[in-house]
Amino acid sequence: MAQQRMPAHAGPADAMRRCTEGQVANHDIPHLLVWGNGGGGVPVGRNPSNIIEPGDVFQIIPDLNSRVDPDNWEGGTVGPGGNGQVAPQGWPYPGLAQYSAVLRFNNNPAGWTGDGRQATAFNRCTVFRDNAPARFSFGVNDPGPGDNRGAWTFHVLIWKASAPTTGPMDRCSRNLPATGPRDRADTSLGVAGNGSSGSFPPGPTPGNFLRQGDVLRLEPDYAS
Repeated sequence: MAQQRMPAHAGPADAMRRCTEGQVANHDIPHLLVWGNGGGGVPVGRNPSNIIEPGDVFQIIPDLNSRVDPDNWEGGTVGPGGNGQVAPQGWPYPGLAQYSAVLRFNNNPAGWTGDGRQATAFNRCTVFRDNAPARFSFGVNDPGPGDNRGAWTFHVLIWKASAPTTGPMDRCSRNLPATGPRDRADTSLGVAGNGSSGSFPPGPTPGNFLRQGDVLRLEPDYAS
């Protein structure tokens, strides 16, 4: 199935719609590790560029089965939400849960754009409202994280409000039929195990079919 490109423009409301409808994100980090003894970030690297801008929409999905073992707490391992106890003064983030994953946004090169929040609080479509572009910085609410073991896992998604979108990506991500005037839907393509057939369009010397910006989806028949 191929859907032809038609220019369109995104915005904050469109980014929120795409998030709530479960459409394809502009940035998708499916397996971000936040280490109990060192944290983590998006993008990864020593001094990454900003990745999110005011008006963008993001979602952070925690793996509640991922665990960190704080060595100075005798209660065992904890998930990304911490141990359920509020951290007192003297902890890195007083008022947030002890031994929990904490998210702060940091602008390159200006620095922090807001206070720390529980990383698990963003498991929903959320508009980024800080006043500058930023990158994600995850830490641990632990006064002595150096001896912690293990890591938490998060799925981070970002829908850009400023990035242009294309009509076909919108239609494809919503599983709409390829019924546009220049779309094409082919219900069955056989790929022979001996290599004798399997090209598209078929024929010995077919012409080009896809153009730059088109969207393509291939759905395999797992019973074949």
